[in-house]
Amino acid sequence: MTKIGKQTVEQAAPEHLAVRAATIEKGNGGALGYEVGKHVATGEPALRVVSNSSSGTFSKEWVAFLAIRKALAGAPERFPASTLAPAIAAKGKNNTFFIAAALVGEGLLARHQEGGLVLAGDWGAWGDAVRALPLPEIPPPSPPPSESPASASNDDAEATSTPSTAALGKKSKKAKAGSSTSSPPPPEPVQPEAEPVPQEAAS
Repeated sequence: MTKIGKQTVEQAAPEHLAVRAATIEKGNGGALGYEVGKHVATGEPALRVVSNSSSGTFSKEWVAFLAIRKALAGAPERFPASTLAPAIAAKGKNNTFFIAAALVGEGLLARHQEGGLVLAGDWGAWGDAVRALPLPEIPPPSPPPSESPASASNDDAEATSTPSTAALGKKSKKAKAGSSTSSPPPPEPVQPEAEPVPQEAAS
């Protein structure tokens, strides 16, 4: 399973699993890595390219052995790598060249001295040998990442210790209301005392 934000997405089980890997040297001096695998449900062989040490992009899709045989069924004695195109879903000439190189590495194709490719090896025996190989165990899906207790407790502490804006507003209103009702009345004005009249003026 993969956790994306707050959502947990189930990963689909793989349709193919590799039973062995190999590397073949290319003509330009680079190395091409590929895998031989089997369909999990049917056990049918398949191949895919997984690495390229030199220039050239490629697809890592599995190419079914039966689809390769079907694409080559009507091929002439010598044919180009593009003859494999119907067996490969991904477009691009590199994919046909690289799958052809993997088939050369497996001894199922050979390069003709005048250019192009020719069939080689025993395709039936190769297919039976791959079908007989055991499939590796499918690794269990990794559990989604869980929150650490420390971070969870910190979140709870923040939630409990930090008052919300609404709560602060209510407290402020209560404080204003309390101050208007409980404030003491203003003091009464003090009348000034009358000054004594001098006796001489009074007589």
